[in-house]
Amino acid sequence: MTNGFRWDQIQISFYCQSFASAQDDFFAMTHQPILASQQSTTERVRAMVFRRTLTGTTLFRLCYLAFVILSVVYSLVTPVFEASDESRHFAMIDVIRRTGALPVQHPGEKSPWQQEGSQPPLYYVLAIAATFWIDTSDVSQVLRYNPHAFIGQPTAQDNRNLVIHSEREGFPWRGTTLAIHVIRLLGTLMGLGTLLCVTAIAREVAPGREGVALGATALVAFNPMYLFVTASVNNDNLATFLGVLGLLLSLRLWSRGLSFQRALWLGLTIGAASLAKVGGLALIPLALAAVGAAAWRERKWRQGIVAGVIIVTLVGITAGWWYLRNQWLYGEWLGLWTMSIQAGQRPGAPVSLLELLPEWQGFRYSYWGVFGAFNIVLPGWLYSVYDLLLITAAVGLIWEVVQRLRRPGRFDLSRVIEDYGDLVPFALIALQVVMTMAGIIRWTSLTKASQGRLLFPAMGGIATLMAMGLARALHLPLRFGRSPHGLTVARGIGLYAPMLLSLALFTVAALVPFTVIAPAYVPPQPVTEADIPGGARIPEERRVRFGGQVELVGMQVEAGPVRPGDRLEVTVWWQAVAPMQVDYTAFAHVYGPGHVKLGEVNRYPASGWFPTSRWRVGDLWRDTFRVPIQGEAAGPAMLTVEVGLFDADTLAVLTPTTGDGTALGRVIAGYAKLAGKAAAAVDIPPQATRFGDHIFLESVELTPDPPTLRPGDVLSVTLTWRADGRPSRGYTVFVHLISENGQIVTQGDEPPQGGEYPTSFWDAGERIADTHILTIPPDAPPGQYRLYLGLYVLETGERLPILGANGQIIADHVVWPTSIVIR
Repeated sequence: MTNGFRWDQIQISFYCQSFASAQDDFFAMTHQPILASQQSTTERVRAMVFRRTLTGTTLFRLCYLAFVILSVVYSLVTPVFEASDESRHFAMIDVIRRTGALPVQHPGEKSPWQQEGSQPPLYYVLAIAATFWIDTSDVSQVLRYNPHAFIGQPTAQDNRNLVIHSEREGFPWRGTTLAIHVIRLLGTLMGLGTLLCVTAIAREVAPGREGVALGATALVAFNPMYLFVTASVNNDNLATFLGVLGLLLSLRLWSRGLSFQRALWLGLTIGAASLAKVGGLALIPLALAAVGAAAWRERKWRQGIVAGVIIVTLVGITAGWWYLRNQWLYGEWLGLWTMSIQAGQRPGAPVSLLELLPEWQGFRYSYWGVFGAFNIVLPGWLYSVYDLLLITAAVGLIWEVVQRLRRPGRFDLSRVIEDYGDLVPFALIALQVVMTMAGIIRWTSLTKASQGRLLFPAMGGIATLMAMGLARALHLPLRFGRSPHGLTVARGIGLYAPMLLSLALFTVAALVPFTVIAPAYVPPQPVTEADIPGGARIPEERRVRFGGQVELVGMQVEAGPVRPGDRLEVTVWWQAVAPMQVDYTAFAHVYGPGHVKLGEVNRYPASGWFPTSRWRVGDLWRDTFRVPIQGEAAGPAMLTVEVGLFDADTLAVLTPTTGDGTALGRVIAGYAKLAGKAAAAVDIPPQATRFGDHIFLESVELTPDPPTLRPGDVLSVTLTWRADGRPSRGYTVFVHLISENGQIVTQGDEPPQGGEYPTSFWDAGERIADTHILTIPPDAPPGQYRLYLGLYVLETGERLPILGANGQIIADHVVWPTSIVIR
């Protein structure tokens, strides 16, 4: 009992029963006279199992214990500052602790806390109280951001880490690292308080149905995302606890009637919630609705008004100063607009709900589990399982409500509360969810923050309704009963379903840290030259050095063709040949025809874990870039991949040089094919000239046409090539203007499309337009000239033969029948 408030009303004792009580229960269970003739074998086995496991609060205690253990595991598996926004929340704690004052936001001005500087301060004050004894002056050494972290990119294979980690994070913890783990433990305790409230909420909404209470508790306790949040420095932990507690107290006020004490505790809770996060204000209409319903049922309007005034007044006294401060500093009560500027506003903010719908998948995913910097996700099938669970629960819940509405009633508005009072808890939960969702939509309309975890303050009600819906959908009698011999057992299959659900949820939650989160933060190890594939290894005499500090030992480009929107995999092997003081950024840029950049990746090498300033001389690192190709890129075409290093501070690219110091230009790691639309069946026109190696010349277009020119004029020759397969090598096209005496007057020799799409990249069914420009020499005599066309191997000069219908060689060039006239 504290100030008249009975915490035991939550219906769950946080502490274990006394040892004496446990002895009495054990004696009663083991000495009850049960005759074999009165029970079947199945009943005796069932009674034995339930005696030992389902009596009292054993299952719930196991659930709470499992939650605490898992939350600590998530905390240990997630590196320091890798939880979303953890560094910014810690920066808030640090600045309030150092200065003794709340930060003032200056839109457009960067700060360590960024948008979190607009958050109410209660959580940060509690965190300071828990860590005031720890020296955190080493925060700048522990918190070192990775400027190239792939935030919000689940497909990223490297640079998932938000920060650069060091030995300072190792055990035994000290300084900032110790403070982080202490605050994370505080989040675990807040999460445990949330679970106690969730169990109590379920018992309020579904009295006597322990299966519903167990299912609701498990849906919260073993939600991987909730475990991840409780294992991080995040004010959502306090906001969730107070949000769930506010719902519980509102339900208690409805079910147990109006009283000064209940209004007092509810007002203080909402005030605290409003000082934990702006979303806490959503509890005000919830509390007032509960007061109104209770006053209507009891016909105590005056008491209802008094209770409402008490609640609103206490909220104003407790948290009003914060919102007055917002109005004074920023000209807005909630401070959301200022906060959104700091977080990064959407273009055209606020946007409509319709514009937010494409982000529904990310919102849905992040209710169950999106970790790290929103870049580590669960297996896709698991989200489908959670969706199925939610759909089943929704169907069952609708059925539950319909069944209750179908009861005989007087349909008298003045008596509706009395007739359908058991639906009021449903309405209160729905109101909290709607109000919370409205706040999320408003915030998300200003900035990109579509995260399902923002629903957690309402998760107590959500989990309870889900558990009730699942119970109804499975049509199970989820309640405890008494056997004919006085033993506490479950009727029918009673708790089997929620027990199995809890076990399944626990199993998934227990596997996630080790199969999803931990693997994302395994630092790479240096490799040896023996690990480089033979085709990728660069001979020592041809190796390139960057700034005399890093040597390029190997490089490889994905062999297969890519399509617009795909990712091209590029792998390079770097070796430190001299100590470095600068953390260089590695890049892989992909160019298409006309040297148009079609994709790029710029990030720290060594997968983002070891900046170059930490490389030891001789360290050899394997780096794989997965470069996204622009969706509007037009194929087919050849892609050129350039790699290198640059200083992110100065944007100066390190000059590549040969071993003797000769400066080079670009370093080309290789080439790849950008595929176009799927090629149709090969349909080569019969008049096309057939060359060897799958190449056909379909047509020739001359400009001007007819080709009558003067000395100095330009003749444009456009060749249309076709392929019925992949040519074995790259050929050079020749276009020669031949005089009457057989001399070459002018020529245009180059690979197709000026070398931007070599024949070795062609595929069956492709049609390639290839233009060559011939300039008529100023001294060319008047007369008639012929055009010779063909292909040859540049290295040997060997021409590609022209084949006849039966495959025999008939020529090595095409003579265009139309004469070229020079006047």
